[in-house]
Amino acid sequence: MSCEKHVLGVRWGHHDWHREVTFAEDRLLPRTNMWGRPVGIEQALCHTQYVCRACGAVRDDGDCFCEKAEADACAIRLAWLAEHAGASAVDNR
Repeated sequence: MSCEKHVLGVRWGHHDWHREVTFAEDRLLPRTNMWGRPVGIEQALCHTQYVCRACGAVRDDGDCFCEKAEADACAIRLAWLAEHAGASAVDNR
């Protein structure tokens, strides 16, 4: 089923987008504190895309960086991790 309509020679797209994670990993990023000492900050990197529920069209959304606590509460990231339990998020420590 196509979500595109043609009206008076103009193509009109009306998709039912939902967001999915295609890749996720945890990273320990080196940072410095206010005294110049190195500290590590845990962050999560996810690559996301939008997929149309009706026709399956895909639109890239890019990368999403967030702190580990926020990533552990993200529903779409948790869904991807549950689906890929054998190949869970890469841990780059």
